[in-house]
Amino acid sequence: MSLRHTTKLIIMKTSLKQKAEKIMNTQEYLSVKDYKFCKENTNDVDIDTSYIGNFSNKSYLNLRLYSEHDQEKTV
Repeated sequence: MSLRHTTKLIIMKTSLKQKAEKIMNTQEYLSVKDYKFCKENTNDVDIDTSYIGNFSNKSYLNLRLYSEHDQEKTV
């Protein structure tokens, strides 16, 4: 494998990780597709999410963003 090819793979993998981290840092609820993408490209997705069932095409609650305290303030 050439150095150029290896460099391209590293850059591509880095951009996928950045995209997954952006999803995990901005979306309170994840679709199955987003969950699988993030699981493949970031760490701790199993710890940071909770399966909530298929609720309006959103199946996972992102615990990085969800807070019961924040939810109580809006009620």
